[in-house]
Amino acid sequence: MRVTGSTARTGDSELDDIIYRISHDLRASVRAVMDLPEWLEEDLRAQGVVPSADAAETMALLTDHARKLDAMIAGLLAYSRVGRLQDRVRLLPAEVFQGVLAEVAPGPEVKFYCQFAAQPIWMGAADAAKVFQVLLSNALTHARSPDRDLEVEVVSCKSGETWELLFADNGPGIAPEAADRVFRPMVRQAPGLDAGEGGAGMGLAILRKIAAAYGGTVDLEHRRRRGGTLFRLRLPVLARRRQLSAP
Repeated sequence: MRVTGSTARTGDSELDDIIYRISHDLRASVRAVMDLPEWLEEDLRAQGVVPSADAAETMALLTDHARKLDAMIAGLLAYSRVGRLQDRVRLLPAEVFQGVLAEVAPGPEVKFYCQFAAQPIWMGAADAAKVFQVLLSNALTHARSPDRDLEVEVVSCKSGETWELLFADNGPGIAPEAADRVFRPMVRQAPGLDAGEGGAGMGLAILRKIAAAYGGTVDLEHRRRRGGTLFRLRLPVLARRRQLSAP
């Protein structure tokens, strides 16, 4: 089964600018709220007051809700930044992937099978890194299982005037009834996970927006024989550098 994720409209830079500015300001306030319970407890203990169990539970709940809100705002902020605030530069996908892998540090229980052609791409460095961050985070969150190692296959190559990236895992896959909506903003693949564990539901929406911003497409395929999910990203090969739009 294949579901395309390339139908989003991304031309409304004014809306992106509004989302960026609101999200940026809101996140600063939310992060302050996340610290308030700790500051309050420190002030109380300095005055010789030990918070009761109920009070400690309430403060922990406040921190948890602020953390979830921060994750949602961070997702909106990343979504608004796609294709903006960066130049298109010449990048080697293998180097971008290795940089993201070192940052994420998934652990030895995740097996990677990678094959990168030497074909460079011209993208904003932040957008290129975000492609691999989204795909890797998606696999680590939804494809891991306690009874087997997670296997991830990454292949990039040039086909004609198109650069293609294949990213597959051996997880449970995405249910057919959910495959047509996972690219929408604020849709989480696993509703049982909160915004901290399963993300805010913005990852694949960001991936789709990146594809569209560079004139490409992203497809999702459920691998019936081998199991898991295959993402196929296609972007036109650009041989020049140009300035991306700024807010």
